[in-house]
Amino acid sequence: MDTTPTTIANAQLCQQLHALARAEDEAAALEAARVPYWAACPPSVHAHREAARSLRSTAYRLQAMDSGPLQGYPRQMAG
Repeated sequence: MDTTPTTIANAQLCQQLHALARAEDEAAALEAARVPYWAACPPSVHAHREAARSLRSTAYRLQAMDSGPLQGYPRQMAG
């Protein structure tokens, strides 16, 4: 396991990115829950979901840079 300062900082950054993504998912869920099932979701729900997707994508790319090919991606995506 690499314990260089850069790797440690990247791991901490990835944790924060995943935490922010979870917060965006929770915000989307709360907003969507207030809308009747027959009504369209407000644009903010889609924005929160897209923000979460983007944050996770950034975290996965950062992990991949530290880990080498495919090792930084979730197991189901790595094959």
